[in-house]
Amino acid sequence: MSIHFCAQAFLPVEKAWEAVEVALKENPNNAGYSFSDPLSPAGGITPAAALATPTPDAPLAIGLYVRKMWLPGRTLRCRLMGGTPYVQSKVRQYATVWEQYANIHFEFVDDGPADIRVGFLFGLGSWSYVGTDALLRPADEPTMNFGWLFDITLDEEFSRTVVHEFGHALGCIHEHQQPNASIQWNKPVVYDAYWRSQHWPPAQVDAQVFDHYNATDVTSSVFDSHSIMEYEIPAEFTLNGFSAPSNTRLSATDIAFITGMYPGVNVSPLDTGVFNSMGVRPWDAPTLDNRGTIRFSGAPLQAIPQILVGLNWFDFGYRTNVRIRSLVEQVTKEGCTINLQSWADTVNYSTGVSWLQLPANNQDFQGGTFDTTDPSRTTALGQVTRKIDFAHAYASPPTVVVFLASLDAEKGRNIRAKVYATDVQNDSFIVHVDSRSDTLLWNAGIAWFAYPTNKKGISSGTCSTSEVRSWEQASRLTNSKQTTFPNQTFDKTPRIFMAVNELDMGYRTNARIRLSSSNVTKTGMEWHIDAWGDTEMTNGLRIVRVVWAHEVNQEATSLRVYMVRVGMPVQDTYAQLPPVRRKKYGTETSSVRFPVARGWNPTDKSCHRSLVKHLGDWQRSRAQARSSSYEILIRGCGVSRGGYYCFYLLIPCSVISELVLDPILRPPEPNTMNFEPQ
Repeated sequence: MSIHFCAQAFLPVEKAWEAVEVALKENPNNAGYSFSDPLSPAGGITPAAALATPTPDAPLAIGLYVRKMWLPGRTLRCRLMGGTPYVQSKVRQYATVWEQYANIHFEFVDDGPADIRVGFLFGLGSWSYVGTDALLRPADEPTMNFGWLFDITLDEEFSRTVVHEFGHALGCIHEHQQPNASIQWNKPVVYDAYWRSQHWPPAQVDAQVFDHYNATDVTSSVFDSHSIMEYEIPAEFTLNGFSAPSNTRLSATDIAFITGMYPGVNVSPLDTGVFNSMGVRPWDAPTLDNRGTIRFSGAPLQAIPQILVGLNWFDFGYRTNVRIRSLVEQVTKEGCTINLQSWADTVNYSTGVSWLQLPANNQDFQGGTFDTTDPSRTTALGQVTRKIDFAHAYASPPTVVVFLASLDAEKGRNIRAKVYATDVQNDSFIVHVDSRSDTLLWNAGIAWFAYPTNKKGISSGTCSTSEVRSWEQASRLTNSKQTTFPNQTFDKTPRIFMAVNELDMGYRTNARIRLSSSNVTKTGMEWHIDAWGDTEMTNGLRIVRVVWAHEVNQEATSLRVYMVRVGMPVQDTYAQLPPVRRKKYGTETSSVRFPVARGWNPTDKSCHRSLVKHLGDWQRSRAQARSSSYEILIRGCGVSRGGYYCFYLLIPCSVISELVLDPILRPPEPNTMNFEPQ
């Protein structure tokens, strides 16, 4: 049996926490998904070592479950270290299949630094490190290898192997190792087959084939035997005759998954993400200031937005007060700086927040903060209320969401805090900050968000550990439930913001929590409220969630893109891109040329699609903060049945000066001849 099997490369175990730090620096949102997702944990944690329910013997295992995805929109430099020109061309051809569905781009370079380095060493098999783990490999060593690709290799094998390995490079694991892949393996037959074809010993077969990444009681996506990330499984490999074909292309599940992991530019006026202190320093080097920078998706906004933050993760030592301030220190059109600050003797092992971006001066989406800090007060909080006035009154009482951003709670007592809103009127509401029993809550800070109750494309609600367990089960560390979005079904998978608004934690152990989501669909999601180690969640936690569509609050107008023959009139509409909002700028226009980037094949129609996609993403990102009305005419390189084509971009001069270009869309060259459409 001559079946080729690839291997998933693992970093050494001692690199595990460094891998976490690298993954969070590359993409802070890697901390925002549940460890029950079918994703590889960071570092050298193999499937057999991955713990869905951490124990006192492995108290920090849950922290290793961060995604290893690159930042969406990233251009990854790829260097091919060997191979014939023909094989190299095939690698380029099939690697870019992922670009059609993921907001990620591969730039193949001949020398210099590279994020992905591809070897062609015969006899060493085909393998790849997963996602950002590649950043921890020596710069002169491959992060991927193709061990059986030659000039005589069939296209089907190029597609099967190259798309599969670049799937690993983007952060995907083997499909048969995700939680729901309950395959009844005929292990003796499989051991023998892998030894004969790959020379893999049983331990390697266990790690690459049999072991799952998470415990069997963890809910995850449905196993897809047609995934490009699945091996061919002959019927003789299983006890019940189950088999999987030799997959050579992306399945519908693959496309949906990678689109969710690498979404396009957000076109909603709202945006969200997460920030975690482990993205700026290791967990075991606690500091009082934990400052990092968040980059907003897409091109710079036209106005500085408002940023709200809410706690979604923490790990505090139990011998000192739990003290945390979530500070938004600086906001620009490009991003913001967040500081997760503790003070005095607090031991802050790790903390994290979800951030919510609101458009400037928007009357539908309003938000603010409230802090109970009072230098003259010498007693702990009991119940605090405050009237909050909206900057702009609503036509009817809106929906108000309230969540915790800061906390100062006395050691040696349970940490009990609850924040919520009442008496919501058209122009105001009452915010409450409560503690109870013997808790000494010295201070608390909250953030609030309001939106019209009948607003289409947005929904909110709460989730609580009390929905899945009783208060006596304080030692139950993992809590999750599938829930549907109330009165709302989205056309696409929505965005999700999650933060704590009530907690009751034991005082005899470290206070540890982690919020996350998984299985997000158009109709619902699975929420996760988890702890680890010896933490006790007595009455547990309640969290708020805000869910919205990518297109919420966008008007249905079209952006027109034309394909133009050199020196000839406009022929026809080339593409219809997603909606933008409209505003007149006047009649003055200018043009700018975009040369095709090095390595592009002008006969490849994917060049056209990719160029249109980039400019469409750019245009949609501009529409977040202010509306626009102009036609786009793209210039690039291409061949069609009508002959050689160029694309142009015609926009107002005032906008050209603000243009921020992706690396493959080079700045305009001086003295460029511009062809005006007739």
